[in-house]
Amino acid sequence: MRRRVPVALTCLAALMLTSAAGAAVTVQYPIAGSADDTHCSADDNYRGNDGMNFPYNNDAQRRPFFRWAVHVPAGATVTSARLHVKAQSTRNVDTSIRLWLLDYDSCPSFATNPYDAPMVDGAGVDWAMPWFLADTWYTSPDLRPLVQAFIDRPGYAPGNCLGMRGQWLSGGYRYIYQVDHAAADGAILEISYVTNGGDNLPPTAHAGSDRNLTDHDEDGFETVTLDGSLSSDADGTITDYTWYEGAAALGAGVAPQVSFDVNVHTVTLEVTDDDGATGADTVVIVVNAVPQAAAVYYVDFAAGSDAWTGTSPDDAWQHCPGDPSALGNAAAATLAPGNTVLFKGGVRYRGTIVCRWSGAPGEPITYDGNTAGTFGDGKAIFDGSEPLTGWTPCASAADAGGNPHWAELWYAHAPGGTNANTSNLYQADTMCWMAQDPNQADPFFMDSIGGFHGIARQNVTTTSLTDPARLTQADPHYWDGAFVMVWVQ
Repeated sequence: MRRRVPVALTCLAALMLTSAAGAAVTVQYPIAGSADDTHCSADDNYRGNDGMNFPYNNDAQRRPFFRWAVHVPAGATVTSARLHVKAQSTRNVDTSIRLWLLDYDSCPSFATNPYDAPMVDGAGVDWAMPWFLADTWYTSPDLRPLVQAFIDRPGYAPGNCLGMRGQWLSGGYRYIYQVDHAAADGAILEISYVTNGGDNLPPTAHAGSDRNLTDHDEDGFETVTLDGSLSSDADGTITDYTWYEGAAALGAGVAPQVSFDVNVHTVTLEVTDDDGATGADTVVIVVNAVPQAAAVYYVDFAAGSDAWTGTSPDDAWQHCPGDPSALGNAAAATLAPGNTVLFKGGVRYRGTIVCRWSGAPGEPITYDGNTAGTFGDGKAIFDGSEPLTGWTPCASAADAGGNPHWAELWYAHAPGGTNANTSNLYQADTMCWMAQDPNQADPFFMDSIGGFHGIARQNVTTTSLTDPARLTQADPHYWDGAFVMVWVQ
Protein backbone atom coordinates (compact mmCIF):
# COMPACT_ATOMS: atom_id res chain seq x y z
CA MET A 1 0.00 0.00 0.00
CA ARG A 2 1.27 3.49 -0.84
CA ARG A 3 0.53 6.31 1.60
CA ARG A 4 0.80 10.00 0.62
CA VAL A 5 1.63 12.21 3.60
CA PRO A 6 1.83 16.01 3.11
CA VAL A 7 4.38 17.59 5.44
CA ALA A 8 5.21 21.30 5.94
CA LEU A 9 8.36 21.74 8.05
CA THR A 10 11.12 24.19 8.74
CA CYS A 11 14.70 23.09 9.19
CA LEU A 12 14.22 23.20 12.98
CA ALA A 13 11.55 20.48 12.90
CA ALA A 14 12.41 16.89 13.77
CA LEU A 15 9.40 14.88 12.58
CA MET A 16 10.18 11.34 11.33
CA LEU A 17 7.81 9.33 9.15
CA THR A 18 8.34 5.58 9.21
CA SER A 19 6.40 2.66 7.79
CA ALA A 20 5.88 -1.01 8.36
CA ALA A 21 8.46 -3.27 6.77
CA GLY A 22 7.94 -3.54 3.02
CA ALA A 23 5.47 -0.64 2.79
CA ALA A 24 6.26 2.31 0.55
CA VAL A 25 5.93 5.80 2.01
CA THR A 26 5.49 8.99 -0.01
CA VAL A 27 6.07 12.37 1.62
CA GLN A 28 5.74 15.87 0.20
CA TYR A 29 7.90 18.68 1.53
CA PRO A 30 6.73 22.19 0.59
CA ILE A 31 9.10 25.17 0.80
CA ALA A 32 8.78 26.31 4.41
CA GLY A 33 9.85 29.97 4.42
CA SER A 34 11.44 32.96 2.69
CA ALA A 35 14.98 31.78 3.35
CA ASP A 36 14.32 28.39 1.71
CA ASP A 37 14.03 29.41 -1.95
CA THR A 38 15.77 32.11 -3.94
CA HIS A 39 17.41 33.01 -7.20
CA CYS A 40 20.58 35.03 -7.10
CA SER A 41 23.41 36.62 -8.99
CA ALA A 42 26.96 36.97 -7.72
CA ASP A 43 25.98 40.29 -6.12
CA ASP A 44 22.24 40.05 -5.36
CA ASN A 45 20.08 37.57 -3.48
CA TYR A 46 16.37 37.68 -4.43
CA ARG A 47 14.88 35.64 -1.60
CA GLY A 48 11.49 36.95 -0.55
CA ASN A 49 10.41 37.65 -4.15
CA ASP A 50 7.08 36.51 -5.60
CA GLY A 51 8.83 34.51 -8.31
CA MET A 52 12.17 33.34 -9.62
CA ASN A 53 13.90 32.54 -12.89
CA PHE A 54 13.89 28.75 -13.27
CA PRO A 55 16.20 28.98 -15.10
CA TYR A 56 17.43 32.31 -16.49
CA ASN A 57 18.79 32.30 -20.07
CA ASN A 58 22.33 31.80 -18.81
CA ASP A 59 23.88 30.35 -15.68
CA ALA A 60 26.03 33.32 -14.70
CA GLN A 61 23.40 35.97 -13.98
CA ARG A 62 20.62 34.02 -12.19
CA ARG A 63 20.82 30.72 -10.30
CA PRO A 64 17.76 29.15 -8.62
CA PHE A 65 18.09 27.41 -5.24
CA PHE A 66 15.76 25.38 -2.96
CA ARG A 67 16.07 23.62 0.38
CA TRP A 68 13.77 21.38 2.41
CA ALA A 69 13.98 19.72 5.81
CA VAL A 70 13.91 16.00 4.95
CA HIS A 71 12.67 13.43 7.49
CA VAL A 72 13.36 10.23 5.59
CA PRO A 73 14.86 7.62 7.97
CA ALA A 74 18.59 7.09 7.66
CA GLY A 75 19.35 3.96 5.65
CA ALA A 76 16.05 4.12 3.71
CA THR A 77 15.95 3.23 0.02
CA VAL A 78 14.54 6.02 -2.11
CA THR A 79 12.29 4.60 -4.83
CA SER A 80 11.49 7.90 -6.53
CA ALA A 81 11.76 11.64 -6.02
CA ARG A 82 10.21 14.52 -7.94
CA LEU A 83 10.33 18.30 -7.88
CA HIS A 84 6.99 20.03 -8.47
CA VAL A 85 7.06 23.71 -9.51
CA LYS A 86 4.22 26.11 -10.40
CA ALA A 87 4.65 28.31 -13.48
CA GLN A 88 4.30 32.04 -12.84
CA SER A 89 3.93 32.94 -16.52
CA THR A 90 3.25 31.35 -19.90
CA ARG A 91 6.45 30.63 -21.86
CA ASN A 92 6.35 28.82 -25.20
CA VAL A 93 10.09 28.26 -25.54
CA ASP A 94 12.32 25.19 -25.29
CA THR A 95 14.37 25.09 -22.10
CA SER A 96 16.65 22.59 -20.39
CA ILE A 97 17.85 22.76 -16.80
CA ARG A 98 20.13 20.52 -14.70
CA LEU A 99 19.23 19.96 -11.05
CA TRP A 100 22.15 19.51 -8.65
CA LEU A 101 22.44 18.33 -5.05
CA LEU A 102 24.29 20.86 -2.89
CA ASP A 103 27.26 19.45 -1.00
CA TYR A 104 26.05 19.87 2.59
CA ASP A 105 25.02 17.41 5.30
CA SER A 106 22.41 20.09 6.10
CA CYS A 107 22.07 22.99 3.69
CA PRO A 108 22.30 26.40 5.41
CA SER A 109 19.66 29.10 5.12
CA PHE A 110 19.57 31.21 1.96
CA ALA A 111 19.49 34.35 4.07
CA THR A 112 23.13 34.44 2.93
CA ASN A 113 23.61 34.51 -0.87
CA PRO A 114 24.17 30.86 -1.99
CA TYR A 115 25.49 31.80 -5.48
CA ASP A 116 28.74 29.83 -5.08
CA ALA A 117 27.30 27.00 -2.95
CA PRO A 118 29.20 23.73 -3.62
CA MET A 119 27.55 20.95 -5.62
CA VAL A 120 28.02 17.19 -5.41
CA ASP A 121 29.98 16.01 -8.44
CA GLY A 122 27.98 13.68 -10.66
CA ALA A 123 24.71 14.20 -8.76
CA GLY A 124 22.89 16.09 -11.52
CA VAL A 125 19.61 15.29 -13.31
CA ASP A 126 18.67 16.97 -16.61
CA TRP A 127 15.13 18.19 -17.27
CA ALA A 128 13.99 19.05 -20.82
CA MET A 129 11.11 21.22 -19.69
CA PRO A 130 7.73 21.38 -21.44
CA TRP A 131 6.32 24.74 -22.46
CA PHE A 132 4.87 26.54 -19.45
CA LEU A 133 1.28 27.67 -19.00
CA ALA A 134 0.81 30.21 -16.21
CA ASP A 135 -0.46 28.85 -12.85
CA THR A 136 0.11 25.23 -13.90
CA TRP A 137 2.17 22.69 -11.95
CA TYR A 138 5.03 20.84 -13.66
CA THR A 139 6.96 17.79 -12.45
CA SER A 140 10.64 17.00 -12.93
CA PRO A 141 12.15 13.68 -14.00
CA ASP A 142 13.03 11.24 -11.23
CA LEU A 143 15.51 12.84 -8.80
CA ARG A 144 16.14 9.62 -6.92
CA PRO A 145 19.95 9.76 -7.47
CA LEU A 146 20.11 13.20 -5.82
CA VAL A 147 17.94 12.34 -2.83
CA GLN A 148 19.54 8.92 -2.28
CA ALA A 149 22.99 10.54 -2.33
CA PHE A 150 21.80 12.95 0.37
CA ILE A 151 20.28 10.21 2.57
CA ASP A 152 23.48 8.15 2.21
CA ARG A 153 25.80 10.93 3.43
CA PRO A 154 27.67 9.90 6.59
CA GLY A 155 26.55 13.10 8.32
CA TYR A 156 22.88 12.75 7.39
CA ALA A 157 20.20 12.65 10.09
CA PRO A 158 16.41 13.00 9.71
CA GLY A 159 15.54 16.71 9.81
CA ASN A 160 18.65 17.80 7.89
CA CYS A 161 18.03 20.23 5.04
CA LEU A 162 18.53 19.02 1.47
CA GLY A 163 19.76 21.80 -0.84
CA MET A 164 19.21 21.84 -4.57
CA ARG A 165 20.40 24.16 -7.33
CA GLY A 166 19.20 24.62 -10.90
CA GLN A 167 21.73 25.15 -13.70
CA TRP A 168 20.67 26.53 -17.09
CA LEU A 169 21.66 24.26 -19.96
CA SER A 170 19.91 25.65 -23.03
CA GLY A 171 16.96 27.67 -24.31
CA GLY A 172 14.97 30.59 -22.91
CA TYR A 173 14.16 31.69 -19.40
CA ARG A 174 11.19 30.49 -17.32
CA TYR A 175 9.43 31.90 -14.24
CA ILE A 176 8.05 29.93 -11.29
CA TYR A 177 6.51 31.09 -8.04
CA GLN A 178 8.47 31.45 -4.83
CA VAL A 179 6.89 30.70 -1.48
CA ASP A 180 6.47 34.41 -0.73
CA HIS A 181 3.81 34.67 -3.44
CA ALA A 182 1.68 32.17 -1.50
CA ALA A 183 2.57 29.26 0.76
CA ALA A 184 0.68 26.87 -1.55
CA ASP A 185 2.65 28.01 -4.62
CA GLY A 186 6.20 27.23 -3.50
CA ALA A 187 8.16 24.32 -4.95
CA ILE A 188 7.46 20.85 -3.51
CA LEU A 189 9.91 17.98 -3.13
CA GLU A 190 8.12 14.61 -3.21
CA ILE A 191 10.01 11.53 -2.02
CA SER A 192 8.96 7.87 -2.01
CA TYR A 193 11.03 5.43 0.04
CA VAL A 194 10.99 2.07 1.80
CA THR A 195 12.63 0.86 5.01
CA ASN A 196 12.02 -2.83 4.36
CA GLY A 197 15.48 -4.25 4.88
CA GLY A 198 15.36 -6.53 1.82
CA ASP A 199 11.75 -7.05 0.67
CA ASN A 200 10.93 -6.43 -2.99
CA LEU A 201 11.04 -2.78 -4.04
CA PRO A 202 8.37 -1.64 -6.49
CA PRO A 203 9.58 -0.49 -9.92
CA THR A 204 9.73 3.20 -10.82
CA ALA A 205 7.83 4.20 -13.95
CA HIS A 206 9.03 7.09 -16.09
CA ALA A 207 6.64 8.05 -18.88
CA GLY A 208 9.01 10.59 -20.45
CA SER A 209 8.78 14.36 -20.82
CA ASP A 210 5.55 16.14 -21.65
CA ARG A 211 5.13 16.85 -25.37
CA ASN A 212 3.68 19.85 -27.18
CA LEU A 213 3.04 19.18 -30.88
CA THR A 214 1.29 20.83 -33.83
CA ASP A 215 -0.83 19.08 -36.43
CA HIS A 216 1.05 20.62 -39.36
CA ASP A 217 -0.55 18.46 -42.06
CA GLU A 218 -3.99 19.37 -40.63
CA ASP A 219 -5.30 15.80 -40.80
CA GLY A 220 -6.45 16.05 -37.17
CA PHE A 221 -3.85 13.64 -35.73
CA GLU A 222 -0.20 13.35 -34.77
CA THR A 223 1.73 10.10 -34.27
CA VAL A 224 3.83 10.08 -31.10
CA THR A 225 6.48 7.61 -30.00
CA LEU A 226 5.99 7.16 -26.27
CA ASP A 227 9.14 6.61 -24.20
CA GLY A 228 9.32 4.60 -21.00
CA SER A 229 13.03 3.80 -21.32
CA LEU A 230 13.98 5.65 -18.13
CA SER A 231 11.76 3.41 -16.01
CA SER A 232 13.74 1.25 -13.58
CA ASP A 233 13.59 -1.40 -10.89
CA ALA A 234 16.11 -1.09 -8.06
CA ASP A 235 16.13 -4.80 -7.17
CA GLY A 236 15.06 -6.61 -10.30
CA THR A 237 13.78 -6.11 -13.84
CA ILE A 238 10.67 -4.67 -15.45
CA THR A 239 8.73 -7.31 -17.33
CA ASP A 240 5.75 -5.33 -18.64
CA TYR A 241 5.02 -1.80 -19.92
CA THR A 242 1.36 -0.86 -20.52
CA TRP A 243 0.13 2.58 -21.62
CA TYR A 244 -3.35 3.94 -20.88
CA GLU A 245 -5.44 7.02 -21.51
CA GLY A 246 -8.08 6.85 -18.82
CA ALA A 247 -9.24 3.23 -18.77
CA ALA A 248 -8.42 2.61 -22.44
CA ALA A 249 -5.19 0.74 -23.22
CA LEU A 250 -3.12 2.51 -25.87
CA GLY A 251 -0.31 0.03 -26.35
CA ALA A 252 2.41 -2.06 -24.73
CA GLY A 253 6.18 -2.00 -24.69
CA VAL A 254 8.86 0.52 -23.89
CA ALA A 255 8.22 2.80 -26.90
CA PRO A 256 4.93 2.19 -28.72
CA GLN A 257 3.74 4.56 -31.45
CA VAL A 258 0.30 6.05 -30.79
CA SER A 259 -1.85 8.40 -32.89
CA PHE A 260 -3.40 11.28 -30.90
CA ASP A 261 -6.09 13.69 -32.12
CA VAL A 262 -5.96 17.47 -31.62
CA ASN A 263 -6.52 17.73 -27.87
CA VAL A 264 -4.78 17.42 -24.51
CA HIS A 265 -4.06 13.80 -23.58
CA THR A 266 -2.94 12.55 -20.16
CA VAL A 267 -1.25 9.19 -20.68
CA THR A 268 -0.37 6.76 -17.87
CA LEU A 269 2.46 4.26 -18.04
CA GLU A 270 2.14 1.28 -15.70
CA VAL A 271 5.20 -0.94 -15.28
CA THR A 272 5.37 -4.35 -13.60
CA ASP A 273 8.54 -5.96 -12.19
CA ASP A 274 9.56 -9.60 -12.02
CA ASP A 275 7.97 -9.96 -8.58
CA GLY A 276 4.59 -8.57 -9.72
CA ALA A 277 4.95 -5.13 -8.09
CA THR A 278 3.82 -2.14 -10.14
CA GLY A 279 4.61 1.53 -10.53
CA ALA A 280 2.95 4.28 -12.60
CA ASP A 281 3.76 7.66 -14.10
CA THR A 282 1.94 10.09 -16.39
CA VAL A 283 2.92 12.21 -19.37
CA VAL A 284 0.87 14.96 -21.01
CA ILE A 285 0.68 14.99 -24.81
CA VAL A 286 -0.72 18.19 -26.31
CA VAL A 287 -1.62 18.20 -30.01
CA ASN A 288 -2.37 21.71 -31.27
CA ALA A 289 -4.21 22.72 -34.40
CA VAL A 290 -2.27 24.87 -36.88
CA PRO A 291 -2.66 28.47 -35.70
CA GLN A 292 -4.91 30.57 -37.86
CA ALA A 293 -3.49 33.66 -39.50
CA ALA A 294 -3.55 36.61 -37.12
CA ALA A 295 -6.10 39.30 -37.90
CA VAL A 296 -5.11 42.42 -39.87
CA TYR A 297 -7.21 45.59 -39.50
CA TYR A 298 -7.03 48.50 -41.95
CA VAL A 299 -7.22 52.21 -41.07
CA ASP A 300 -7.72 55.03 -43.61
CA PHE A 301 -8.14 58.31 -41.74
CA ALA A 302 -9.03 60.19 -44.92
CA ALA A 303 -11.68 57.89 -46.41
CA GLY A 304 -12.47 55.11 -43.92
CA SER A 305 -15.56 54.63 -41.75
CA ASP A 306 -15.76 53.28 -38.21
CA ALA A 307 -19.04 51.61 -39.21
CA TRP A 308 -17.25 49.27 -41.62
CA THR A 309 -15.59 45.93 -40.77
CA GLY A 310 -11.98 47.16 -40.88
CA THR A 311 -10.84 43.77 -42.24
CA SER A 312 -9.95 44.80 -45.82
CA PRO A 313 -8.59 47.87 -47.61
CA ASP A 314 -12.05 48.59 -49.03
CA ASP A 315 -13.67 48.39 -45.59
CA ALA A 316 -11.02 50.33 -43.65
CA TRP A 317 -11.90 52.14 -40.43
CA GLN A 318 -11.28 55.84 -40.03
CA HIS A 319 -9.98 55.48 -36.46
CA CYS A 320 -7.67 52.95 -34.86
CA PRO A 321 -9.05 50.83 -32.00
CA GLY A 322 -8.04 52.57 -28.80
CA ASP A 323 -8.53 56.08 -30.20
CA PRO A 324 -11.00 57.93 -27.91
CA SER A 325 -12.58 59.40 -31.07
CA ALA A 326 -13.35 55.95 -32.53
CA LEU A 327 -17.00 55.00 -33.01
CA GLY A 328 -18.97 51.91 -33.99
CA ASN A 329 -17.00 48.81 -34.91
CA ALA A 330 -13.62 50.52 -34.48
CA ALA A 331 -14.50 51.50 -30.91
CA ALA A 332 -15.84 48.01 -30.09
CA ALA A 333 -12.85 46.12 -31.53
CA THR A 334 -10.53 44.21 -29.18
CA LEU A 335 -6.97 43.59 -30.33
CA ALA A 336 -5.43 40.18 -29.58
CA PRO A 337 -1.84 38.85 -29.59
CA GLY A 338 -0.55 38.66 -33.15
CA ASN A 339 -2.99 41.27 -34.54
CA THR A 340 -1.78 44.00 -36.88
CA VAL A 341 -3.30 47.44 -37.44
CA LEU A 342 -2.27 48.66 -40.92
CA PHE A 343 -2.43 52.41 -41.58
CA LYS A 344 -2.84 53.64 -45.15
CA GLY A 345 0.32 54.98 -46.74
CA GLY A 346 0.42 58.65 -47.62
CA VAL A 347 -2.50 59.47 -45.29
CA ARG A 348 -2.11 61.59 -42.18
CA TYR A 349 -3.57 60.03 -39.05
CA ARG A 350 -4.60 62.62 -36.48
CA GLY A 351 -5.62 61.71 -32.97
CA THR A 352 -4.58 59.77 -29.89
CA ILE A 353 -4.10 56.00 -29.79
CA VAL A 354 -4.19 54.19 -26.44
CA CYS A 355 -3.08 50.54 -26.60
CA ARG A 356 -5.36 48.90 -24.02
CA TRP A 357 -4.39 45.33 -24.90
CA SER A 358 -1.33 43.14 -24.53
CA GLY A 359 0.50 40.93 -26.96
CA ALA A 360 2.25 37.70 -25.97
CA PRO A 361 5.82 36.37 -26.30
CA GLY A 362 6.43 36.03 -30.05
CA GLU A 363 2.97 37.50 -30.80
CA PRO A 364 3.11 41.29 -30.49
CA ILE A 365 0.32 43.67 -31.43
CA THR A 366 1.77 45.59 -34.37
CA TYR A 367 0.92 49.11 -35.57
CA ASP A 368 2.20 49.17 -39.16
CA GLY A 369 2.62 52.35 -41.23
CA ASN A 370 2.46 50.47 -44.57
CA THR A 371 6.02 49.13 -44.42
CA ALA A 372 5.26 46.58 -47.15
CA GLY A 373 3.75 49.23 -49.42
CA THR A 374 0.55 47.22 -50.00
CA PHE A 375 -1.98 49.77 -48.68
CA GLY A 376 -1.68 53.27 -50.09
CA ASP A 377 1.39 55.13 -51.35
CA GLY A 378 4.51 55.47 -49.23
CA LYS A 379 4.47 55.46 -45.45
CA ALA A 380 1.55 56.43 -43.25
CA ILE A 381 1.94 59.70 -41.38
CA PHE A 382 1.15 59.96 -37.67
CA ASP A 383 0.45 63.63 -37.09
CA GLY A 384 -0.28 65.06 -33.67
CA SER A 385 -1.22 68.48 -35.03
CA GLU A 386 -4.67 69.91 -35.66
CA PRO A 387 -5.48 71.69 -38.96
CA LEU A 388 -6.14 75.42 -38.54
CA THR A 389 -8.82 76.25 -41.10
CA GLY A 390 -10.67 79.40 -42.18
CA TRP A 391 -7.69 81.31 -43.58
CA THR A 392 -8.86 84.58 -45.15
CA PRO A 393 -6.88 87.18 -47.13
CA CYS A 394 -6.71 90.58 -45.47
CA ALA A 395 -9.05 93.06 -47.17
CA SER A 396 -7.42 96.17 -45.74
CA ALA A 397 -4.71 97.42 -43.41
CA ALA A 398 -7.28 97.29 -40.60
CA ASP A 399 -7.44 93.47 -40.96
CA ALA A 400 -3.68 93.34 -40.39
CA GLY A 401 -3.40 95.72 -37.45
CA GLY A 402 -2.30 98.56 -39.71
CA ASN A 403 0.48 96.58 -41.38
CA PRO A 404 1.36 98.32 -44.67
CA HIS A 405 1.88 94.90 -46.29
CA TRP A 406 -1.71 93.83 -45.59
CA ALA A 407 -2.33 92.72 -49.18
CA GLU A 408 0.25 89.93 -48.71
CA LEU A 409 -1.18 88.67 -45.41
CA TRP A 410 -3.86 86.09 -44.47
CA TYR A 411 -5.46 85.54 -41.07
CA ALA A 412 -7.41 82.81 -39.23
CA HIS A 413 -9.01 82.53 -35.80
CA ALA A 414 -7.06 80.19 -33.49
CA PRO A 415 -8.58 78.30 -30.52
CA GLY A 416 -8.93 80.27 -27.29
CA GLY A 417 -5.76 80.57 -25.24
CA THR A 418 -3.45 80.28 -28.26
CA ASN A 419 -0.74 82.90 -28.62
CA ALA A 420 2.30 83.39 -30.79
CA ASN A 421 4.48 81.36 -28.43
CA THR A 422 2.15 78.36 -28.22
CA SER A 423 0.67 78.16 -31.72
CA ASN A 424 3.53 76.07 -33.14
CA LEU A 425 2.26 76.69 -36.69
CA TYR A 426 3.45 74.66 -39.66
CA GLN A 427 2.70 75.02 -43.34
CA ALA A 428 3.08 71.49 -44.68
CA ASP A 429 6.41 70.45 -43.08
CA THR A 430 7.80 73.98 -42.69
CA MET A 431 7.64 75.75 -39.34
CA CYS A 432 6.00 79.19 -39.41
CA TRP A 433 8.01 81.13 -36.86
CA MET A 434 7.14 84.42 -35.25
CA ALA A 435 8.18 87.67 -36.85
CA GLN A 436 11.22 88.81 -34.92
CA ASP A 437 13.63 91.73 -35.01
CA PRO A 438 16.31 90.79 -35.72
CA ASN A 439 15.37 87.52 -37.45
CA GLN A 440 17.47 84.63 -36.16
CA ALA A 441 19.69 82.62 -38.49
CA ASP A 442 17.89 79.47 -37.23
CA PRO A 443 14.32 80.31 -36.17
CA PHE A 444 14.12 77.20 -34.00
CA PHE A 445 16.62 78.89 -31.64
CA MET A 446 14.61 82.08 -31.28
CA ASP A 447 16.36 82.94 -27.98
CA SER A 448 19.94 82.68 -29.26
CA ILE A 449 21.52 85.82 -27.74
CA GLY A 450 24.03 86.05 -30.59
CA GLY A 451 21.21 87.44 -32.74
CA PHE A 452 19.89 89.99 -30.20
CA HIS A 453 20.23 93.78 -30.48
CA GLY A 454 22.60 95.34 -28.00
CA ILE A 455 21.27 98.01 -25.60
CA ALA A 456 23.27 99.94 -23.02
CA ARG A 457 22.78 98.63 -19.49
CA GLN A 458 21.66 102.00 -18.18
CA ASN A 459 18.69 101.92 -20.60
CA VAL A 460 17.18 98.85 -18.89
CA THR A 461 15.43 98.84 -15.52
CA THR A 462 13.11 96.36 -13.85
CA THR A 463 10.09 98.23 -15.27
CA SER A 464 11.29 99.91 -18.47
CA LEU A 465 13.42 99.52 -21.57
CA THR A 466 14.64 102.46 -23.70
CA ASP A 467 16.14 102.16 -27.18
CA PRO A 468 16.37 105.53 -28.96
CA ALA A 469 17.54 103.80 -32.14
CA ARG A 470 14.65 101.35 -32.57
CA LEU A 471 11.75 102.01 -30.18
CA THR A 472 10.82 105.28 -31.86
CA GLN A 473 7.22 104.67 -33.05
CA ALA A 474 4.82 107.57 -32.44
CA ASP A 475 1.79 105.31 -31.96
CA PRO A 476 1.71 104.38 -28.25
CA HIS A 477 -0.13 101.14 -29.12
CA TYR A 478 2.31 100.03 -31.79
CA TRP A 479 3.89 97.36 -29.57
CA ASP A 480 0.65 96.15 -27.92
CA GLY A 481 0.68 92.33 -27.76
CA ALA A 482 4.37 92.05 -28.59
CA PHE A 483 6.89 89.95 -26.63
CA VAL A 484 10.25 91.34 -25.57
CA MET A 485 13.11 88.99 -24.67
CA VAL A 486 15.85 90.58 -22.60
CA TRP A 487 19.19 89.03 -21.75
CA VAL A 488 21.15 90.95 -19.10
CA GLN A 489 24.90 90.37 -18.93
